[in-house]
Amino acid sequence: MRIAEARRCTRDVYSARFRVNRGAFREDFEVARSSVQRALGVVVLTAVVTAMLGVAVVALLPPIWVAATTLVAEDDTTTTIRAEQAEASVPVPAGWAMRPTFADESRVTLTSPDGLMQVDLTLRDGGDPVVALGDIAPRPLDALSRETTVAGQELVHANTQDGELVVGVVVSGNALLTFVSGPRAGYDAELAELLAQIDVTS
Repeated sequence: MRIAEARRCTRDVYSARFRVNRGAFREDFEVARSSVQRALGVVVLTAVVTAMLGVAVVALLPPIWVAATTLVAEDDTTTTIRAEQAEASVPVPAGWAMRPTFADESRVTLTSPDGLMQVDLTLRDGGDPVVALGDIAPRPLDALSRETTVAGQELVHANTQDGELVVGVVVSGNALLTFVSGPRAGYDAELAELLAQIDVTS
């Protein structure tokens, strides 16, 4: 009898210990799981915030940079644009605005003092000027014309069929300086003056 009672007591003790240990295990497990969930939440939130900041920087940096780097010439001056194997000196008359292109030294945009005429210029290391003209033309072109600039460089240009824009290429050796200028009406003299002073070297 006493032996049986002792055995029951032993079983009761082990059972109580098992329940205590199982309860402690569950409590520890819940604490660990909660900690992991919180850590994952922090990681996910950090990733989302980082991605949002990255998108904001990519979207806002170019216009901010352009606004900060656009200059209005107080006197007649020049700016230089560069490709890998060529460079071009571009005139910037007094009162004109000069706007470089974000992260691209081969391009610049000039705007007349009244803000209406805009000339986009891009320097290329080489290629066929007629092909380049077709590449940059935003609209169908009229017949091509060929001239020689004051600096002795070949000028290939054409008007768009709607008469709004002038598209052209200044050729110097292997270098090509392309431009799109508009509006055309009333600004022929200004464009001619700019092209007369452009100097491309390769």
